[in-house]
Amino acid sequence: MMDRKLRHLLNTHSFFSFGGGASSPSRLVERAKELGYEHLALTDTNGVYGAVELHESTKRHGLKASIGATVHLDTDFGTFSLPLLAANRNGYRVLNELCSIAHERGGTVTLPILEAHAGDIHALTGGRNGFLAQLLGARKHKQARALLDDLKGVFPQRLWVQLFFDNYPGDRRRARYLRRLSREERLPAVAAPEVRYATTDLMPLYDALVCARLGLSTHTPERTRPQNDGQAIPDPYLTLASSLGEVALLLPDVLENTEALAETTTFELLPDRLYPPKATVPRDLTAEAYLEQRCYQALLDRYRGTALAEARERLEHELSVVRSVGFTEFFLIAAEITDYCRSRGILASGRGSAAASILCYLLGITQADPVEHDLLFERFLHGGRRSPPDIDIDISSSRRNEVLTWVEERFGPQAEAMVCNRITYYLPLAVQDLGRALGIPPEVRNHLSKALGRQHRHRRPHQALEALEAFDEVLGDAPVKDTLIRLLRSMEPKFVRHIAPHSGGVILSREPLIHYSPVERSSGGIRLIKFDKDDAEALGLIKLDLLGLRMLGAIERTREEVYRTEKIWLEVRDPPLEDQVWRSLQEGDTMGLFQIESPAQVRMSVGLRPENLTDLAHQIALVRPGPIQSQAVHPYVRRRRGLEAVRYLHESLEPILQKT
Repeated sequence: MMDRKLRHLLNTHSFFSFGGGASSPSRLVERAKELGYEHLALTDTNGVYGAVELHESTKRHGLKASIGATVHLDTDFGTFSLPLLAANRNGYRVLNELCSIAHERGGTVTLPILEAHAGDIHALTGGRNGFLAQLLGARKHKQARALLDDLKGVFPQRLWVQLFFDNYPGDRRRARYLRRLSREERLPAVAAPEVRYATTDLMPLYDALVCARLGLSTHTPERTRPQNDGQAIPDPYLTLASSLGEVALLLPDVLENTEALAETTTFELLPDRLYPPKATVPRDLTAEAYLEQRCYQALLDRYRGTALAEARERLEHELSVVRSVGFTEFFLIAAEITDYCRSRGILASGRGSAAASILCYLLGITQADPVEHDLLFERFLHGGRRSPPDIDIDISSSRRNEVLTWVEERFGPQAEAMVCNRITYYLPLAVQDLGRALGIPPEVRNHLSKALGRQHRHRRPHQALEALEAFDEVLGDAPVKDTLIRLLRSMEPKFVRHIAPHSGGVILSREPLIHYSPVERSSGGIRLIKFDKDDAEALGLIKLDLLGLRMLGAIERTREEVYRTEKIWLEVRDPPLEDQVWRSLQEGDTMGLFQIESPAQVRMSVGLRPENLTDLAHQIALVRPGPIQSQAVHPYVRRRRGLEAVRYLHESLEPILQKT
């Protein structure tokens, strides 16, 4: 006899429902594992933001995953929540299309839209905000059955009557009636409690988030607010409900249907490798042969004598690594972008760890010679790495949009978009949102946000006690202080509030991006996928950072002015290192110089007295939180100027640590 308990969670919301959930996908999976569940489906509102995190977390914990989304169905009878689950990768693509359309329409879809985008999608009738619960609760039985018939036509053999139990009055009777209705309509009924948070103690936080989203105070009664903690992950035996009598959710046929739906909607989302778009390659060459041809030709142009032998050895090593990890086309695509910039006279240059690659140097992606400066390639890429390296390309800010337009034309509007940034809560923003829900006046919230100051404004909400002095200063002994701190401490460390466009991360795809993510246009007209850079890479996409830099724009204008007045065209690559330049830097005369004009950098210029590009690179790297907090800045400066002896823990470390 089957053990009568729930094994599958088919209607789960995370904090990616933005005000409609209070736990991360990872925390939901952890809690489901603790309670003995085997499967979890994520059905956030109008999005699949948590799909990657869900799959990675279920793999770690040995659970199975389904990806879905809850759309708002706009009908003649009202607007209702409709959870959808993807049956396979094609269903996932269809789900992405629906979420994209919903965003364009202000958050809703219609029956004709569903009918046109229903392939490989399974639909649930919804929980408390679903059409059956709402219309039957209003005694509109005729309308409920009419809409049910419509959805049966849209989702033939793929519509499931959702039974739920949130410990609300009438839930037991409603579940029995819905099961009876499913039999009359010859539809399978499934047990699908609507989950909004992992554990019952998170109900006050969820309530506050709902109030913040609706613009209400927690002192204001409202039908859509939670009435109890029944939307936490329930114990699989529904012990509280079962103690009062038989629960329809645990009937054998319902449990069998639930397992069947879970198995039907389980598929592997994450690929085992990257799929970059096709690079532009001459017809008679492979991508590998073309990459080698370009690099060896540039090698002979840029190196002579003994330097050539060293550079060739280094190039051969880098090419072998790139071939082994399958990133050949990734490098060619990055080169296409910088090639375009040069062909249009647009200043552009790669930076960061990419400068350590002779491959990038020879392709024209970066401008610094890694052989001359003895830079370490393994900091950029090594054979054990399976994610693509970071290639950040700075572009003259005045012409960045021109480059982005070309990128969209080159790769196609369906295969190019920006990644998103996840905007997570820090104390000031959490104080504003939760304080508003608790009825704290705006002027008091603003005062508290300012009182957090530099010392505490970068703390996460769960660290609220470490900023207790600010709360005491502004709120004193007011009872709301303890409530606010308790809510803040219940938030997870990286609780996501909303998403926003990334400053420069461009995603390029071999297939239309809708295969991987919903795509929308931001208020600024930017095409945006719903994943951040890490999730995009996990989905097999590649990212390049195309960043606008005003300093390059200033250099570009200066070069044009020199040409206009002197008829001399200045090449920015490998500029001459004149003594007067270094004297100016050593005197702290750095006003207007990118990265070294801040007061801290001015002091460092005077103290360190840089004499070459290596010194300058070290100077910029020293004025960072890591070296400052570890108190490494002043010892480095003293040792660099010969004022303090350099000591090594062991002589074997000297060749490794000597430069720094």
